[in-house]
Parts: sequence; structure tokens; C-alpha cells
Amino acid sequence: MQSGDSGGIGRARRHLGVIYEVAGEFPLALQNNESALQIARSVGDRRTEGVVLNNLGALYARLGNRQKAIDLLLASLPLRRDLSDREGEAATLENLGNAYADLQQGQKALDHYPSSGGSVQRAQAAVECRSNEEQHRDHVAACE
Repeated sequence: MQSGDSGGIGRARRHLGVIYEVAGEFPLALQNNESALQIARSVGDRRTEGVVLNNLGALYARLGNRQKAIDLLLASLPLRRDLSDREGEAATLENLGNAYADLQQGQKALDHYPSSGGSVQRAQAAVECRSNEEQHRDHVAACE
């Protein structure tokens, strides 16, 4: 990377964000992804912007802030579509389906899963599984 290569720095920050997330260092993952997003926007790198918005959405969903996750994922989707990034679009749609399922919004989840390339049966199973997980957590909490 050359000095002044903002796009390269943004992509490096995006990669660091993924590494920190995998390592369980969520504050550093957020920090690096947010930095990557700012850089991508400042240099007009729409592909990196779409990827980072998806990564941030998935990270916020993992941290339990599903509404923020949905907002970020919905912002990622048009970028991915405009760039004909079908694989990225599918990943974002699947992440949206997961976030909606986590919020017990089964119909919205089902609306997104098949669009991601998954089957309706897989989508229904994912929604049911998330519902069962939530019921199990409620049962455990009631027993404590």
C-alpha cells in the first residue's frame, strides 16, 4: 500500500474488522469497520461500502442490536444490487432474514431467505429454529 492509498487503507480496515470479530474483539471489530466505512464513502468505493455495511449489520445482529443490524443491511442491499454483486446480495439477504427471524418477524424473514438463494423449506426451518431457541431461553429464565 502506498502512502495516500485511502482505498487500500479502507479495505485493510475492513479485513481487520473481520479478524477482530472472529477473535471476539467486538469493540475493535466495530471500530475498524466504522473506519473502513468512512474511508470507503470518502473515496467513493461503493463495493467496499456495501461489504462493510453488510459486515457491520451482521456484527450488530451478533451483538443483539437487531434493529441497527437491519438498518445497515438495508443500506447495503441497493449498493450490492447496483454493482451486480449477486453473491454479496445473497449474503445480505440471508443476514436480513436472520435478523428478522431473531426479532420474531417470521414473514419478513421468509420474504428475504428465498431471495438469498435458499429454499423456502430452509427459510421456514430457520425461522422455526430461532423461535424454538427463544422459547428455550424464556423457559430457562423462568426456571431460574
